[in-house]
Amino acid sequence: YSTGVVAGLLVLDSFQSDFPQMEDPVAKGAFAASIILGAMVGSLVNFPVSDRLGRKRGLLLTNLFFICGPVFVSQSVSLLQLVVARFFT
Repeated sequence: YSTGVVAGLLVLDSFQSDFPQMEDPVAKGAFAASIILGAMVGSLVNFPVSDRLGRKRGLLLTNLFFICGPVFVSQSVSLLQLVVARFFT
């Protein structure tokens, strides 16, 4: 869901007024790609974490990121915060 919503979000006037640097194509790309990069890193990190903590605790840790990520995205006030928050989403 989070990856598909980005296209509609980038054209909202309120979003563009809060993040005027999104006019830059590189900024748009970093914003859109950060969640995919985070998913890739998360899948690579999850294997040893689950191996060490166990499947149940590994899933609980993953769910913690899944819950906290959107909270951090919604509280972002700069482009860097937004990109980093989406990475952890």
